[in-house]
Amino acid sequence: MNPNDRKKLLAWVGIYAALALAWVAVARGVVEPMLVARPLGPAALALQEYLYVPPAMFLTHDLLGQWREVTSAVVIAIAMHAAIVMRPGRAASRALEVVLGVAAAVFLGVAVLAGYRQDYFFYEEIWYHVLRGEDPWFLVTGMLGQYPLNAYGPLFNLFAGAAWINPRLPRLLGAFAYLMFAAATCRAFAARTSGRAIAWLAPLVLLANPYPWIEAAFYGHFDVMVALATLAADRARERGREALSGLWLAAGVLLKYLPIALLPILADDRDDVRSRRFPFRRRLLATAIVGIAGGMAIGALVWGRSTFRPIGLAATRPAMGASLAWAIRGPRSMLAGTELAVNIETFSTLAQLGAIAAAWRWSRVRRPAIEAAVLAAVMGLVVFYRVGYPQYQMSPFVLGWAWLLDGWDRLRLRAVPAVAVGLYTAWIGAVDTFYLLDDVWRLPVGWPWVEETAGFLIFLLGAGVVASVVAAEPAGPREDGSSRVREGPIEEART
Repeated sequence: MNPNDRKKLLAWVGIYAALALAWVAVARGVVEPMLVARPLGPAALALQEYLYVPPAMFLTHDLLGQWREVTSAVVIAIAMHAAIVMRPGRAASRALEVVLGVAAAVFLGVAVLAGYRQDYFFYEEIWYHVLRGEDPWFLVTGMLGQYPLNAYGPLFNLFAGAAWINPRLPRLLGAFAYLMFAAATCRAFAARTSGRAIAWLAPLVLLANPYPWIEAAFYGHFDVMVALATLAADRARERGREALSGLWLAAGVLLKYLPIALLPILADDRDDVRSRRFPFRRRLLATAIVGIAGGMAIGALVWGRSTFRPIGLAATRPAMGASLAWAIRGPRSMLAGTELAVNIETFSTLAQLGAIAAAWRWSRVRRPAIEAAVLAAVMGLVVFYRVGYPQYQMSPFVLGWAWLLDGWDRLRLRAVPAVAVGLYTAWIGAVDTFYLLDDVWRLPVGWPWVEETAGFLIFLLGAGVVASVVAAEPAGPREDGSSRVREGPIEEART
């Protein structure tokens, strides 16, 4: 680092430190006395109403304690914002840096202020039991009968440590991870398209779409971590770092089991299709299997056989949510009552298996970039999955735009996948917005109709994405037809 960059970095550190200290001074010296005064004034009463939480044993109910949680969460968000905007070297675009800085501040602000909504409320209950040394896969009774409230892998339980530091920290970590991905992608894309209007495509699709704001910042669904772990596995695999790729895939599986379906594609040795030797990459396969098996074994040793309950739940769930399966079976479907609708769970699973097999076959024959093959498989997995909760779309969202923006310069007919991915992600953003308006503000936006029919358009647009990926990806032994392994946006952003 040259002296000028060092001075600039120290100046930024000083600014952020001063900002954090000023916030703590106001929060502790001005706001806290208002909260302990009796009677409470109008400002304190308004803050009390905002900080209200349901009477749950795993949430703080003391007004002063709640405010201190917010205070420390803001300090953490300030540190995260500093990590996003502070970087040595010359920026590719000053205007882009301003946009990233403002968007990151608002995004993290939403993550701090959103409270305990929807699944995040139940996350806190799960982590509460983890911290007490109790079974985090305890059973609850609901519309599915008895099922585990915790439908995730053992690695999800480690977020309990972050929740112990601050209940809002797990959501902040998800928001921060997404912002780091978005910032790196935007900077790399801007550097490659410097001086062209197309450079603004990356911030437009990654920061203007309401979908990541709702899922990562507002609701705090951790699916963004699963998506980024899968992306990291893809890129490590591209660079020949097989053991690291296996570790990233294992991390994604231990968070949420769905990525295990991608193991055959990632571990496939496509470089010598006709060889009679073992057709898989040994280090990647071994690392992934050992990582997954080891994580599950540790979970079983700590929490017992209940560790495996989520697998049974995933295998027995009926069609629900804004999924293709639910749309086919739903009351507005012309297929309702047919054999397809009655047995839609079986057909959905078969369609998922077929999508994985097709993606694997395409990867073997055409040898596109591994990101393209994984994206095609993930689209099939999510589109055909019989449960269509909006957060499940985070992997197609992240992987789709990462593939397109990172490979922009080498793709054929790139306007076609840009439109296809854009329409797909715009629709899932619209569906999630309808859900938010109905779930939080109870506005009459016709959510039941959207939920019952959205799966049809998701299927059609998803098929368009897969077709555009196949059309745009050049075939060859490597990503660009040579022995050179291309750099991704994170590496390029550092240069």
